[in-house]
Amino acid sequence: PHGDYVGMAVDLAADLKLSPPAAWREKNLLWLPADIGEHREMVRQQVCEELDEFRRGKHMPSVIIDSLECSQWRFQRSLTSYLSSMSSGTVSGMIHFTAIASNDSSRDILYSEQGLFVPVNNPHQQFDISAYYVFSHNLSNDSLAVFFTDKETKSHRDGLFVPLALQPSPAGWTATAFHQCCADGYQATYTFALKGLQV
Repeated sequence: PHGDYVGMAVDLAADLKLSPPAAWREKNLLWLPADIGEHREMVRQQVCEELDEFRRGKHMPSVIIDSLECSQWRFQRSLTSYLSSMSSGTVSGMIHFTAIASNDSSRDILYSEQGLFVPVNNPHQQFDISAYYVFSHNLSNDSLAVFFTDKETKSHRDGLFVPLALQPSPAGWTATAFHQCCADGYQATYTFALKGLQV
């Protein structure tokens, strides 16, 4: 995004197809919203409508994918087991997001997690863990979903894990999702806290 108001106004008018005539623009490198003249009220209405759609989450999947792409994160989580045969413990490591696919219908990024599991009762029996998912932005309906990866290469989208219906929340944008796998149910909450246009 532009760091200046004039540049942002120029881009907004271009997106709304309200730029001044080409002949005028050839003589004027920079221009202000006042230059749209008789379209002023229509622009105000369209800007208000666009802002309302943004507040309801329009373009948010694209913002999230853009922000996460090619980023890396440290993570730490606690795992609590309710089975005596399975140990509780902590997992910590790194998460990498990598662009893997982009076409007319979707943009996909690979979530790659590498970490170390440390059992609470036996910290010397540590072992490496890994997990892979694909975060996918459906361009046709502006939606976000998480998919499993294929078992062989772990680099392509496979079956659906959870769709993410984003809702505004005090912490940012939140999606609550549920995945049923045979007798097991997985409840997850994803929260994307934005600072400007960055997660």
